[in-house]
Amino acid sequence: MAFNDLRKGRVSQSGVMYHITTVAQSRAPHFASLDNGRKVVRELMVLQAERRADTLCYVVMPDHLHWLMVLHKGKLCGY
Repeated sequence: MAFNDLRKGRVSQSGVMYHITTVAQSRAPHFASLDNGRKVVRELMVLQAERRADTLCYVVMPDHLHWLMVLHKGKLCGY
């Protein structure tokens, strides 16, 4: 299945809650480093400060992120 097939029928709507899971390329444990994990959290805080999304909760794992958020501006995927 192609990447674009995964997104068929999905839309980005303002005011809607989404659960996002993102995985590092090749599942490399980039976020195992405390500094890298903090960078991820800071980016979530920037999105909140810019009123692009409200973070409800998140979990940063060594190779992936789970994020529960409410979208306000923009689209979920920049591809």
